[in-house]
Amino acid sequence: MVRGYGLQVMDLEQGWRLDSRDFFRTQAQMPLSESFLMAGSRCRFSTNSEAILVYARKLFASLPAHGGNTDVDCRFWVDNFQTTSAQPWPKPYFRGLGQFVFAGFDGLNSLLVNLTQRQVIGRFTRSFAEDEVLWKKIVFPVLPAFLGPSIPVSILHGACVEHKGRGLLLVGPSGTGKSTLALALGRIGFGYLTDDRTYLSLRNDRLFAWSAGGFLKLRPDASGHIPEAGVRVASPRPKGENIIELDPEDDLGFKRVKCCEPHSLVFLERGAGADPELRQTNPAEVAACLERDLKCDANDAEFQRQIFQGLVQLPCYALRNQGSPQAVARALLNVLNSPASKVQLPSAPSLSLTATVRMSTGDPLRRATPLDHTLPISVMGRSGSLATNSMAILESARKLFPKQETPGDAPSKFMWRIVSEMDGKASPPWPSSAAFSFGALRFVNIGQRGFVAANLETAEAVGFISESLAQDEPGFATVFLATLFYLTAPILGLAPLKAGCVSKEGRGLLLLGPSRSGKTSCAYASSKLGLEFHADMASFLELRDDEVRAWGEFWPALFREETARIYPELKFLGRRLEHESETFIALDKSLLCRQPARPVTLALAVVLERGTHESPRMTRLSPREYWDVLQASPPYEEQGSFKDHQEQLLTKLARIPAYKLTYGNDSAEAAMFCRSLLTAQDILKAVP
Repeated sequence: MVRGYGLQVMDLEQGWRLDSRDFFRTQAQMPLSESFLMAGSRCRFSTNSEAILVYARKLFASLPAHGGNTDVDCRFWVDNFQTTSAQPWPKPYFRGLGQFVFAGFDGLNSLLVNLTQRQVIGRFTRSFAEDEVLWKKIVFPVLPAFLGPSIPVSILHGACVEHKGRGLLLVGPSGTGKSTLALALGRIGFGYLTDDRTYLSLRNDRLFAWSAGGFLKLRPDASGHIPEAGVRVASPRPKGENIIELDPEDDLGFKRVKCCEPHSLVFLERGAGADPELRQTNPAEVAACLERDLKCDANDAEFQRQIFQGLVQLPCYALRNQGSPQAVARALLNVLNSPASKVQLPSAPSLSLTATVRMSTGDPLRRATPLDHTLPISVMGRSGSLATNSMAILESARKLFPKQETPGDAPSKFMWRIVSEMDGKASPPWPSSAAFSFGALRFVNIGQRGFVAANLETAEAVGFISESLAQDEPGFATVFLATLFYLTAPILGLAPLKAGCVSKEGRGLLLLGPSRSGKTSCAYASSKLGLEFHADMASFLELRDDEVRAWGEFWPALFREETARIYPELKFLGRRLEHESETFIALDKSLLCRQPARPVTLALAVVLERGTHESPRMTRLSPREYWDVLQASPPYEEQGSFKDHQEQLLTKLARIPAYKLTYGNDSAEAAMFCRSLLTAQDILKAVP
């Protein structure tokens, strides 16, 4: 079931749509706001959850309420009425493309990062928002990493602890004992920043190290000499090894330090002796180790050069980590107690950044996935383009979007970029989804491992989908591409309406009504009577020559399986579409429309009311009654200029005659009344 802000957005009779008046959220629904320093950047967290702010205060330094500009805007909305999401949480799913980064925590909890605008928006269930471990261990720690390409921060693969204001950086390959040492140092009074990933920033030519949360992670063999290591059950790692995870505050009673200035840098290596061996290193050794452990984004080479120089000019040591962790910890304490805060290392300024610091070339989020297949597309008279890495997606798009709708030289209005992955974890039936947006940024997750996102300011939309779902043509069009188009429609000057549409000789009749009122069946029955079929679930409106015109959706018409008892040909003509526990019949529009997609001028509106009278009855709606129906018909309420356009269309639409048709369960009867309205010389004479 697709959900918007607290309301159902999947109408099982009408098919896929974003059926929520509160789909797009505004500041009014985010009553709580507080600013923090996160990895050296000023971040404002706005939310309706006090719990999220409580967790943030434990990890990040709070800022004055009106203290300067904001670098990153984070908006986290919690659906307090959603109760189906609960522990145990699955492994998080992270993906990105271009300016977007997506995190899926399950089918109802997700967030989206816009790197260009430095915005983070997320939608969560109450049980997720109140899981403190989850926020301290996963959600908050990944945010600076996601934002790395757009904020000035570098990542050092290493631990960081603090003593009397002086920070100690511990780096080295996996297995050299960084976490064990961090724990041992905490036991003798050191503050804890991190044992795995340290964020580095600069301010006024000073280097700072930052924590973003996370747990202390130990191998099970550490429990032999660290009593606290047994307080939490070991959990499996991706490579099959087990680890013990400890909250440095709650499990160990350590002081969690949010930020410090590094005093020394220690490179660890394993040894088999009885006592630790510590020596100062030369610049060549420092450079070689940083090449391995400092991960820099290539977007700002000058910033990364400064970070590198700041690290190189610290007192740097090599430590053979052998003997007891307590003995090693005492040796490191002596390093921090050294009176010299800096040492001059020769040749540091001449070291080449490109030779010594590895710019991030890995792509764990798939942001640089090559999209080798491109296709100019035309939809509802608007030109755009689609790029993908999947031939299945390319072929589906060719079938859905005919070339002849717009002139070949028409300017491109939008860009869709879709990545398909070989993912055995996501296949039909199509999963549940949730939606959220703020300002120009909006996204819909499709289960945990698929999503679409759009930036209305740049007219760009992206999506990730499994290859098995992409090859399900009815679902791909009706679920994935339909959602993508809903997010894109405002850019194109189109306003969606929850309505079917049929026409005769260019005069359109809009079919309105609540869920299960029979709009799809009535539109199909009308096509059997000679009317032209345009839409069954969504009509997209535009203003042209001071008239309201309607386009029908490009995706298949959807019927419940029981509809085939009345129209048995549907099973033969259509294809199955499985969505969660429901099965639908998807009927291609080519089987219903003889002409290419085209808009029709709306002349009439009929509001269907099903199952209240055995004998059909039609009455004229008053302007007030009709306006109330129209106000409830947009699938979501727009904001800003898009809202103005939506209201303008509805105001124009309110001028056409509107009728209410109450009938039993025979959609053919309703279709005959619709035909009568469209063919009558005098529309009023069609009403008894």
